[in-house]
Formats: sequence, C-alpha cells, structure tokens
Amino acid sequence: MPLVGAGQFLVGHVDAGERAKHALFPFKKILLYRNIGDAILSMFRFLVDSGRAGAAADQWRTGDPPEQAIAFLKDKGAELFEGSYLPVAEWIGTSNVFAISFEELCGDFGERHRRERLRQLAAFIEADVDDPDAVFQDSVLGKPTVTFSGSRTQRETYWSEEFRALLLDLGANQLHARLGLPPL
Repeated sequence: MPLVGAGQFLVGHVDAGERAKHALFPFKKILLYRNIGDAILSMFRFLVDSGRAGAAADQWRTGDPPEQAIAFLKDKGAELFEGSYLPVAEWIGTSNVFAISFEELCGDFGERHRRERLRQLAAFIEADVDDPDAVFQDSVLGKPTVTFSGSRTQRETYWSEEFRALLLDLGANQLHARLGLPPL
C-alpha cells in the first residue's frame, strides 16, 4: 500500500478474508480483542452516547439498563457477530499477527502480565524502546480517542441472565474459545 509509509499505521475492523490478507500481507498486524459481552455493551454505550444510533437509540433506551442492553443485542447482535466479530477473529493464528486483549492492556491480569505482553508487542513491531509499559502508560492509557467515553463500561449495570443467554445463542463462548478467553 503506497499510502502507508514506514512508521505509520492504519486502524480498522478488517475481516480476515483472502483479499484483506493479500493486501495486508507485507504489514505487521495487531489484533486487539475483548470480552464479547463487554465489547457489545461498550458498542451500545458508544452508539447511544455519540448519537450515531439515530432513531434506533429510542427503542434501545426503553426500560432499565439491562432491558436496554437486551433490546440492543436483539436488534444488532447478529449483525455485529456475523459482520464484524467473527470475520475479524479469523486473524487468530494468521502469520504476522500479534493478538492481545483489551483486558491485558488494562492490566486485568496483573501489572507483570501487562508489562510482559507490552514487551512482546514492542518486539513484534520492532519498537526501539527501553520500557514499553512506561510508553504505554504515558502515551496511550486513559488518553482520549474517538470512542473513549472516559471510563470502562460497568458490566453489572447492564448485565442480566437474559443478556448472557442471548450472547450464548449468538456463539459468544465459541468466539471466546477461539480468542483464548474464558466462557461467559
């Protein structure tokens, strides 16, 4: 891709189809993934809070937060799984792909684990830094982005057994197994 120079990067939700694999072959790829329940809830919050949901947000906002999450999942869940999450997960096991979870980056498995994964990531992209964790904390963690709301979604606000059951029907545990995440 002549539009991407040395030291530059692209960001996107790119499926692992043959066309994308061919086009991105010369590039190092980083797959950032997340607990699917948390990803769905975060997407829900983003679409509603940013106004990008349009009129659909009105139907999702009916009831208490768990009912809202259920309405969103019933409306958009299959589309997200089939159109985004499953095709992007196909990058797992592909050469020249470094896979890391959002939870690892946030330190959910401990600071030592995060530091080691960041060291591995820095080696993968051949970054010449002495302390990748310090760079990450100073330059990345907590910094505003287009989708960052200022805090992580509090799962307990939205979670219910019905929400979990809908996720399972969509194939959440199969996706989690593929990504090396624990079942819901």
